[in-house]
Amino acid sequence: MIIIVCADKQFGTMFNHRRQTSDAAVVSDIYHIIEHEKGDSRLYMNSYSYALFSWENKFTNRIIVDDMFLDRCGDSDFCFVEAQINEDIFEKAEKVILYRWNKIYPADCKIETFFLKTSYIINETSQFSGKSHDLITREIYIRKQK
Repeated sequence: MIIIVCADKQFGTMFNHRRQTSDAAVVSDIYHIIEHEKGDSRLYMNSYSYALFSWENKFTNRIIVDDMFLDRCGDSDFCFVEAQINEDIFEKAEKVILYRWNKIYPADCKIETFFLKTSYIINETSQFSGKSHDLITREIYIRKQK
């Protein structure tokens, strides 16, 4: 599976059971990535996350909304993860696409960077301007060879 996650400058993802922030440019970038993947890949997410993607009808046949999405996605599928970021996810994922804001927000849910740093290497880094953030960095990590 390929994990997609958004975080602030200190790897925070949520505060008080809500996402810290969102940016329409990130959603558009995710759509662009999915568009260029083979046709049978799906984008899995829970119902809370779907609110970010429901404003546009792109790829509705490729988005799977299921609160048990982490158990249901296949090897070539994408998972948009906001809160359930733990060691188990990193053990399952072959690739991680991480979007980072250039700001720091209050956070009570964070990415455990230890797992990211010990199991993956950065394969690609790019930056772009967002709708609500001046700078967004996209880092693509691939699993280290065992």
